[in-house]
Amino acid sequence: MKLLDRARALCGDQPAAVARILLKKEQVFYQLGDLTAAIETLAEASPFVEASGDPHLLFAHRFNTVSDLCSLERFTEAAPMLPAVREMAIERGRQIELIRLLWLSTKIAAGQGRVEEATAGLNQVVRDFTDLESPYEAALAALELSVLHLEAGRTAEVKALAAAIGKIFTAKGITREALAALSVFCEAAQQESATVDMAKRAIAEVEKAQRSASPA
Repeated sequence: MKLLDRARALCGDQPAAVARILLKKEQVFYQLGDLTAAIETLAEASPFVEASGDPHLLFAHRFNTVSDLCSLERFTEAAPMLPAVREMAIERGRQIELIRLLWLSTKIAAGQGRVEEATAGLNQVVRDFTDLESPYEAALAALELSVLHLEAGRTAEVKALAAAIGKIFTAKGITREALAALSVFCEAAQQESATVDMAKRAIAEVEKAQRSASPA
């Protein structure tokens, strides 16, 4: 943080430079788990991002804003921003961004009570991340799907999902702590004794491991 603050002081009034530094700072807050500070930093970055006119910075800023709002369960604020971010993602044409955007849309749908829409979307997200061999994202999406199934009393679906993810993620580079959390959940799911709280605890562990494994 000190280095980022020094860098900002040195870049003067260059909007693109200030925007990049603040976006980097937002990611540091995200990795620390301080999502409120991350959102505040994105708000601070907004005028500099807009002034830069850089399409990459614009997309990163808007996508991260929606993502952080979803993480804070502020779905009513996130939902109106989604169409513009989707349009930008389609123009950019990058597969990973389109998958992550679909993932965000499932979070908003679930948060607003559109469970069937969220379930269908998460099934696709799990398949896509598995195909791309993105273990953390696949694990998190599968756990979020398990939460929806458990809330609906669909223990058989959770059992089938746990059997599939248990095979996929063991050899995909997940840290021991995250793998342990997944294993506990999957074992409970096989016995049809998994709960929503267990799934959410596993999500928290995998998110923590993902943050520590990702570069700032």
